[in-house]
Amino acid sequence: MNKFIIAAIAVASCSLIASATVKAGSAEYWDDAFAPGSNLPQICMAIGCVDENLCFIAGGSNGVGFGIYSYDGQLNGQVAQMNMNNQSMIVVSVEASGTAANPKGASGGVGTFFTSGFAPEHYYDAANQTWYPSAAPAELAIATPSISASGQTVVALDGGEPAGLLISQDGAQTYTLKSINGYPSPNLGNCSTANYIEVVGPNSWFILLGQEPQTPSSSSSAASSSFDVAGRRTIRHKNRDVSLDVTSGSVRVESTRAPRADPTSGVASGETCVGYSYQLIKTTDGGNTYTNLMMQSNASFTFYTIDCLNATHCVMVGGNQIASVVYMTKDGSTFTEVFSVDGTANGTVLFNDVAYANATDIWVGAELGDSQTQTAIGVFYYSRDGGHTWFEYNNLQYAVATIMSISFPTATVGFATGITQEQSSSILKYAPQPYMGYFAQKQCISSTCNVLCEEAYFPQSLCMLAQNGSMTATCTADGLLVKSYVTTSCVGAFNSSTAPINTCLESNNGGPLAYFENICDVDAIRKTGAQRSKTGAKPLQTKF
Repeated sequence: MNKFIIAAIAVASCSLIASATVKAGSAEYWDDAFAPGSNLPQICMAIGCVDENLCFIAGGSNGVGFGIYSYDGQLNGQVAQMNMNNQSMIVVSVEASGTAANPKGASGGVGTFFTSGFAPEHYYDAANQTWYPSAAPAELAIATPSISASGQTVVALDGGEPAGLLISQDGAQTYTLKSINGYPSPNLGNCSTANYIEVVGPNSWFILLGQEPQTPSSSSSAASSSFDVAGRRTIRHKNRDVSLDVTSGSVRVESTRAPRADPTSGVASGETCVGYSYQLIKTTDGGNTYTNLMMQSNASFTFYTIDCLNATHCVMVGGNQIASVVYMTKDGSTFTEVFSVDGTANGTVLFNDVAYANATDIWVGAELGDSQTQTAIGVFYYSRDGGHTWFEYNNLQYAVATIMSISFPTATVGFATGITQEQSSSILKYAPQPYMGYFAQKQCISSTCNVLCEEAYFPQSLCMLAQNGSMTATCTADGLLVKSYVTTSCVGAFNSSTAPINTCLESNNGGPLAYFENICDVDAIRKTGAQRSKTGAKPLQTKF
């Protein structure tokens, strides 16, 4: 007789669910699109999807190079580096639009006037399946950390010299440079820079500016478009510094912001950025004039990213080195805090990206860090009622350390890029999956399975991480049908076994809870772990 045991980590508390019997149906879940060790770019900075079958990924690998990759949106699908003339030194931002028949794309990265063959901005030519350099004003050093589009209008933040906005009306084929008219405001301090742009119409867009407290001694790299004395180039991307060693060509992603460089000398200025600051400005006339919507110097946090459903409904995320916040507007002007997560004395909560899936569903990509162990796990936070209430979705596979970027090409299909514990990349997919109800596993100290028991609840037929791969479990007339896969995404060959139900069995794992019982088709009064799974979470980590 096969013994089946699931040892759940951090089992949910004993709150009750007010629900009826679980019925078969479907629900959406985040799943790892590729098994660990797959041939993915080492770093996936950003993702933008035309539809659920074509995404552009900004990334690359040390020793191989950086550029734009295509992804077909399938589990264990195809990821391939695309043709890119005069590639960027680093590509950190990418935008996708158009249709499957006529896909469009724009990208931004790092380049320099002195190094031929490395253009920072590119546009995608679908006819030739090639990314071509955009025509833009010549600058000493160029860095485009954020790019956004609406139709043929593409606007990129330009961290070159002089800094400003690169504006295109022909799908990023040609750009003109325009200043941001004196922003940031002087009282924000000269460490403040433009961080992120969101274009919601041909002439309407939002720009986030701000700073984080940092001393020059805390980093060896410069946080502007210039090179420091060591030949390292750093660009700000959301809440991270991405730095390139020009000599070796290696790239690293850092979790803290470096001091701003002196543009006249190209070296760290010696200035200390005192406190956080943030500023949100909006234009409705194509960057000719701006309205200041929010501004705070000596703040307790700053903002990193903004996403808009339309011109009036936007959500943005920010934080400090411990906690994070979500602000929203429903009139396009007044932003208020709707959600926050505080870290602990030994941990951090960092929000990295935010995206609307549709008018009601909003997703935030984040990481939970442990300062004692110097490790992190990737998590999502989400709202299903337009931002009124928020929940944590922390049931990603253990290897995902942080969520970097999110893209929703449809209302029910989304993709995200992440960094794993092994410092490689990961791609996650959010899509409808079968929902067959729940099974439970009760673990007890007695051979009768009725003394000092703990219960865990799992959706049937949903892919779950196992000790040596992955598994699904489904209730049948003969018991709990278990399919075991070598991959971590429940694809490929598998072995089947049937675990007994309603029978107290002895665990192979031993320990104080040495006995267990599998229970099928659980319903009605169950714990919050089941409720969380039913609303979009994947089961907790499992093992045999």
